Amino acid sequence: TTHNVKNMAISGEFTTSTSCRQGGNQAHVKTAFTIPSTCTEIEVELESKDGQTFGDSPVLATGCNYNPVIISDIKGSISSKNNKYYFTRYEEGNETQIDANTEVVSETSKTRRNDDIMIIYLGTNSGWEDTPSKLLTQIQSMVNYYQGTKYIITTGATGYRLRTEAMRTVTTEVETLFANTFGEHYFSLRQYLINNSLTENNLTATDVDTSRIALGQVPASILMGASDLNNGKAGGDGVDDTHYNTYGLESVKNAFKSKLISLGYITAS
Repeated sequence: TTHNVKNMAISGEFTTSTSCRQGGNQAHVKTAFTIPSTCTEIEVELESKDGQTFGDSPVLATGCNYNPVIISDIKGSISSKNNKYYFTRYEEGNETQIDANTEVVSETSKTRRNDDIMIIYLGTNSGWEDTPSKLLTQIQSMVNYYQGTKYIITTGATGYRLRTEAMRTVTTEVETLFANTFGEHYFSLRQYLINNSLTENNLTATDVDTSRIALGQVPASILMGASDLNNGKAGGDGVDDTHYNTYGLESVKNAFKSKLISLGYITAS
């Protein structure tokens, strides 16, 4: 009732693309090209600030919260087909040579950097090669780009990075690194869900829930694959241990609300 909320998420998007669209990991032109005088699409090679290209992996989800963009003061849109990207200017003008490393600036990113509060929930998907320092660089760029002072950050709490001991180690390394870097601005959503999700949803822990919690995994009962997981099936291979069911979503909401209140960004109601 007190805040307008803008959801900038895109399902399945790589962290490279998300941090790029936000503006911190801004895209730039990889190879020089010429924008024609007419409103004709022209192929453009894009690269993020941290040196990743946008082919089939990672995918820059164009259009959604990205266009229009400005390249060298020329406004237009980015489109994609067959893993290639194209720029089309909105209005006819002079033919313009664009140098390599010219930034591709999303107008949305310029608007969003002035928001009252920024919430970053990033890291469940790919784009950081399971390297904590790489994910930190991407998210740090988002924090640096943001012009406000009110922000909270959390990282992936579900999915394949919790399935094996080796990947759980990566997850805890991320959480430790981020807690040390961002202090009170960071919180472990994974730990919140382990501690609170069953109680606040009036759920009784199953044996599988208990065993998962002992391993540092969120309870199976709050995930989309709850029925299969609680019947002993493993995550992956068609069993969804990544996305939240209604219980999980309720607890995720509570987690963010609790953190916003604890920092004094919103008041309890």
